[in-house]
Amino acid sequence: MLALNCAAHTPSAMMENAMLNNETVNMRDDDKDEKFVVRFPMGMRARLSMAAKASHRSMNSECVHRID
Repeated sequence: MLALNCAAHTPSAMMENAMLNNETVNMRDDDKDEKFVVRFPMGMRARLSMAAKASHRSMNSECVHRID
């Protein structure tokens, strides 16, 4: 069984791992935000993903940024 409190699963370790792998990390711990399912036309998800990576944001953060 994997111990979830091991050093590899601390927020700082996950952030460091993501930075080394050029990945984005969502640091929010709460699950209180409203959820909404969106269907994108073909190709839009890939464009959104590229824009999010270029802005160092998650895809969700990129969507919220553009809408807001």
